Amino acid sequence: MATPALIDAPCEADGHPSACSEPAAGAVESTDDALLSVEGADVADHATAVMHFADHGHSTDPMGNCVDYQTHDLTPDQEHILMVNGAPVMCVDDSTTDPGSGGTAMLTDHGGNQLLSVTEQ
Repeated sequence: MATPALIDAPCEADGHPSACSEPAAGAVESTDDALLSVEGADVADHATAVMHFADHGHSTDPMGNCVDYQTHDLTPDQEHILMVNGAPVMCVDDSTTDPGSGGTAMLTDHGGNQLLSVTEQ
């Protein structure tokens, strides 16, 4: 069973130097009006939301300071049986690759959705 994530749900990206933000924290952000809401809370989908990671370091200089700061707006690789107007919803544990670190960027929590779940076979 997959649990759809809401806007503002937390996500993390790993593979960064320990001196920097490891894992880098992020959150699902809306990019447009949501296609689906549950009791007034917008459900994240591939068409109207991204996993947003604010500026975070991807390497260190010889002094051990974080450098190579990047911001990412990412879409998970997974597609689920639940789609809204052809756009797959984002679910807990969906992931993709952090383009700066090569690590995994993953949705870690549903962000408050305790009503909607998807049973996939």
